[in-house]
Amino acid sequence: MAQVHGKIEEKDHEFLRHLYSSIRDYHGQLPNLRDIFRPEAIEWLLTESVTLNSKSCFVDDLFKIYDKFDVNYTDEDGLTQFHAACQNGCDDVVEKFLDLGQDPNLLVTKTDELPLYLALSHSNEEVFKLLLRRGADPNLVGHNGCTILHDIIIYQKYHDEDFLDTFFKIIKEVDQVVEVDVRNEWDLTPLELAVLNFFPDVIDVLFDHGADLSDFVFPSEDDFNEKLEIDDIDSYFLVSLASGILAVVERLEKRG
Repeated sequence: MAQVHGKIEEKDHEFLRHLYSSIRDYHGQLPNLRDIFRPEAIEWLLTESVTLNSKSCFVDDLFKIYDKFDVNYTDEDGLTQFHAACQNGCDDVVEKFLDLGQDPNLLVTKTDELPLYLALSHSNEEVFKLLLRRGADPNLVGHNGCTILHDIIIYQKYHDEDFLDTFFKIIKEVDQVVEVDVRNEWDLTPLELAVLNFFPDVIDVLFDHGADLSDFVFPSEDDFNEKLEIDDIDSYFLVSLASGILAVVERLEKRG
């Protein structure tokens, strides 16, 4: 294996693949990694498995074998093992870190990504719910100046799960207050993002939770063109687009 803090070579990636095969097919009591590898080697195993986008079960198995959550290793980008667990949907691992006092709002220093965002962007709903229930701040600003509410709307079209509904249910459950009119680095509020993406149902939810029209700015034609990249679209899409625009305008008129 190459030095842990040096350049990662292809043979190291091959080692990871072989290790995954061994873990996947292992029967009996899992070995203690601390009896086999130095701490820095274990750090490399965990962080590199995330870098390679390995299957979440691989990462989960490594955590189970290591079984040490009072040390949260960090790579050069500020990605910790806690972040890796959030990203890979290892909810039991995330819970163990939190039980030992891990800050649920710990940023990845290089990217300004919050644990809530890592769970959301990888569709890990159970981790997302766990973080909210264990003290994650819904109003913190992360990458691109976005709160998690901005991010939920941005990722809305990629998810089968209804993260927006889950978000507000848990916010009510833990008696949190959400700032729904915060502007991100693109100077957009969550409501303006919902309009820009033609999400009429999201618009209703935001209004139901206090979105304010007094400072609302309707996105410009350039904003829509940039979003849609209208160059080569068919007539069916144009009809759907027109329908979406009408639905959005109706929601706005109804509320204000």
